[in-house]
Amino acid sequence: MSHADDHAGTGPVSSEGTRRDFLYYATAGAGVVAAGAAVWPLVNQMNPSADTRALASIMVDVSAVEVGTQLTVKWRGKP
Repeated sequence: MSHADDHAGTGPVSSEGTRRDFLYYATAGAGVVAAGAAVWPLVNQMNPSADTRALASIMVDVSAVEVGTQLTVKWRGKP
């Protein structure tokens, strides 16, 4: 015979939460941290490399461009 029936329904239920609630939250928190640690390298590898970022931007002086006109700039040999 088990003693599970001896403790069932005895004593008031705490409104602050139980140990089981804490374990659920702790397990969920650890799962979120583990998922983030697993996903971070996968997302980070999609970032462009430093040499690609250096070639990605150019400086263009648009102060001489008048309103209503168009400016064509060559970037990487393409207009």
